[in-house]
Amino acid sequence: MRIKIATLNFWGLPWPFSVDKKKRLEMLVLFIKRNKLDIICLQEIWLNRDFKYLCFKLSEYYSFKPKNFIFNSSGLVIFSKFKLSDSEFYPFNFLFKNFELSRKGFILLKVKIKNKIFKIINTHLYHHQNIFGEKTREKQINLIRKNLDNSPTFILGDFNTINNNWSINKFKIISKKDEPTFSLKNKYVHRGIMKFFNNSDLYCDLILSNSKFRVIKKKIYKTEISDHYFISSEIEL
Repeated sequence: MRIKIATLNFWGLPWPFSVDKKKRLEMLVLFIKRNKLDIICLQEIWLNRDFKYLCFKLSEYYSFKPKNFIFNSSGLVIFSKFKLSDSEFYPFNFLFKNFELSRKGFILLKVKIKNKIFKIINTHLYHHQNIFGEKTREKQINLIRKNLDNSPTFILGDFNTINNNWSINKFKIISKKDEPTFSLKNKYVHRGIMKFFNNSDLYCDLILSNSKFRVIKKKIYKTEISDHYFISSEIEL
């Protein structure tokens, strides 16, 4: 059996902090359906109304986000063709004293595929590219690591890393890693913000797994839906 798993940082801030959001949401729905994606992890879906729109348009998918009243303070959302169970959100609580405005963390849940249970993790790590940021991301990874076991698991998300050499225990990258997923070639990238980064191109977005299976295709889509590019991995279970 083949499945396609994918991740995208959607840049779903309300206007004027992002642009063309309504148009980009429509493009996101079309993209997911056109490419027949099975599991999609999204970051920066901040507004509940945007999540509800996606649920309505992607009614054939199961969905999960942390419970929030006005807005999705984690920004994290998962859509899946397979039924979700044991869904839970783990916040990076220590970030409140590190001036992180959002309530970043990770979603951990289970899906059943071919009578086998797989775990899915969707996360968004701290973004500053300095020694402080590296230490903060290390703390976040340690928190994720504490919730890992030997179960077959996929970890997807925005790791805010400037390189493509990333590893967690027995996990390896199964997404394409020789092209940036955040690039000045993307029209939605904010040139002013990029001056705070050491590189103009970043390898932020990754898909990792600890499972042994054949990876059929790794792809970075240069479709401009966000200031990040959509990435996916097609695998054979």
